[in-house]
Amino acid sequence: MLGALLLRGLAGAAVSPVTPPATDGGVDRLLLVEVAATRLGVTPAWLYRHAKELPFTRKVGGRTLRFSERGLERWVKTRVV
Repeated sequence: MLGALLLRGLAGAAVSPVTPPATDGGVDRLLLVEVAATRLGVTPAWLYRHAKELPFTRKVGGRTLRFSERGLERWVKTRVV
């Protein structure tokens, strides 16, 4: 029973993004690497390699990274195409 509940909780966490409150009162979604990579048009491997350089990277655990949706959008707007 406990194992099934734990697995159900883990399965949901792997699929849906985390939504912590943003500092301005709104909600900033934390994106999984696959979602952030798709939005940027890069591979997840590229995103992991450059995570320390990107201002929208958020470390949420020991080796777990998420990417701020608002921060990613702001960063993209500053890039010249």
